[in-house]
Amino acid sequence: MHMKTFDMDTQIQETEEKLAKARRLYVEWGANDKMYGGDRLEKNVKRHTKMLEFLKMGVKFKGGSGGQITIADKFHYVLATGNWRIKGKATWYRSTNPKQFLNKIQAMTPMVIMPFKSKPRPVVIDNNEDF
Repeated sequence: MHMKTFDMDTQIQETEEKLAKARRLYVEWGANDKMYGGDRLEKNVKRHTKMLEFLKMGVKFKGGSGGQITIADKFHYVLATGNWRIKGKATWYRSTNPKQFLNKIQAMTPMVIMPFKSKPRPVVIDNNEDF
C-alpha cells in the first residue's frame, strides 16, 4: 500500500477534515439507521478519531485507508476496534486507546516508536593488554 508523503501538520489537518465529515454524515443519517450504514458511519468516526490521536502524538505509520495502520513495520493496529498484533504473529491483543497501545509496545520494544531523547554516551575503550 502506497501512502503519499506529507508533513505531520498537513496529515493532522486532513484527518481533522475527514473526521468532521464523518461526524456530519453520522449525525445526518442517524446512529440507528441500518439501511444507510449507521454502523459503518460510526466506525468511520472511530477510525478518524484514533488516527488523529496517533498523528497528534507524532507517531508515523503506514496505511490507514483500510482501517488498519502499521507502526514501525512491526505492529498492526485496527483503528475501529483498538485490536493489535505483531507482524507475522496470529495472536491479537486489545487496547483501550492509542496511548495505552503505544505504552505497551514501547515497553516491549524500547525506542522503536518514541525517539530516544537522551544524549548518546561516549564509548569507553579499555586499553588493557590482557585481551
